[in-house]
Amino acid sequence: EQEYNPSIRTSLLQCASILQEENDFLETYTNSVFGRVCKEKAGTINIQLSPFVREHNAIQRRILEKTCWQMGVKPSYKQIVSLQRLSHSQGNTEIHLAKGLRAIKQQDTILFHYPSSDPSYRGTAITHSSIVQVTIGNPGTYPVPELGFELQIHSLPFTEDLLTQQDCLLLDARHITFPLMLRSHQEEDIFHPLGAPGRKKVARFLSDRKVPALRRIYHPVLLSGENILAVINNRIDEQYKIQPNCNECLLLQWKEMDKSNLL
Repeated sequence: EQEYNPSIRTSLLQCASILQEENDFLETYTNSVFGRVCKEKAGTINIQLSPFVREHNAIQRRILEKTCWQMGVKPSYKQIVSLQRLSHSQGNTEIHLAKGLRAIKQQDTILFHYPSSDPSYRGTAITHSSIVQVTIGNPGTYPVPELGFELQIHSLPFTEDLLTQQDCLLLDARHITFPLMLRSHQEEDIFHPLGAPGRKKVARFLSDRKVPALRRIYHPVLLSGENILAVINNRIDEQYKIQPNCNECLLLQWKEMDKSNLL
């Protein structure tokens, strides 16, 4: 005030007020974009890159910072810049962050997740390549705790309104015999996807569906004997679709487990 500008105090207060309002606007806009481009599921956050990269660099940095905070990690400026470069990179790669957090670039997404409960783990992002096989003796609920999901199987009289139900798969029960088996898909697994012209390897089907390699474990196969009934959370086999005069069906739902049950 004595040597530079008598009104410096007022100028600084005005500047602080302007910056606060602009920060509030940017934060509100960032939260809106975050809700559109980021999908939170089972302790992971998946950033959809097509809409993400269309945002201004300042918003991209804020979204990446918010994602890290949501995953329990305080990112440095250098890490934010590295993540931003990752979003524009070609090919599939990953970045290791604090506490064992991974950011994995897969096709048009960046997946943030913890591959291990051990923060010192430095290996690749997936510590298991298959789930424990689950034997299904009857309709009911069958947890897969290593994935944090459960398969719910309901035996129901078939009605046309079931065909409009979202987030489920319907099977004609007439040719299905228990017990069933739920397991990870294997390289040699082949089925006939509903609506497709012919049979296809499950791995190729998931690739064609743009399911990132590191997420395919979340699409196990359900079998009756040697026959694949369905790729869970995706598609049934053509052979087991609802046929005319169907009276009984199996309704499959793949749901995230209650986190309190995982403790």
